[in-house]
Amino acid sequence: MSDLDINFEPHPITGDVMKVSDEKSITQSIKSWVLTAFYERKFWPNLGCQTANVLFENYSESLTEYVLTKSIENVIRYQEPRAQHVKVEVEFVEGDNAIYASISYLPVNALNEVTVRTQLQRIR
Repeated sequence: MSDLDINFEPHPITGDVMKVSDEKSITQSIKSWVLTAFYERKFWPNLGCQTANVLFENYSESLTEYVLTKSIENVIRYQEPRAQHVKVEVEFVEGDNAIYASISYLPVNALNEVTVRTQLQRIR
């Protein structure tokens, strides 16, 4: 399966928008779902993840990490069928004042596990 490149980079020869496939396509989709808030998609208000809401709450190590982990696992489980055996680890880095999510998954019909690490930011 393939998707359009989220950066809309043109193909060097044809000038068309390039396609991404396999792990890159799944990774791009997962990042998109994790950063999508509820009610952000006009006709699908139930699609999204709670990351934006949780980032603006007071940080409590156990509660914040648990809610983020479960929210990310649920959105991937229900919206990205190409990723299986999903494991999510959330880490707060106090020096950077940042929260990082490491998402590991096994693509369908693949043997190697893929890990994505992304920074969750407070942006409105």
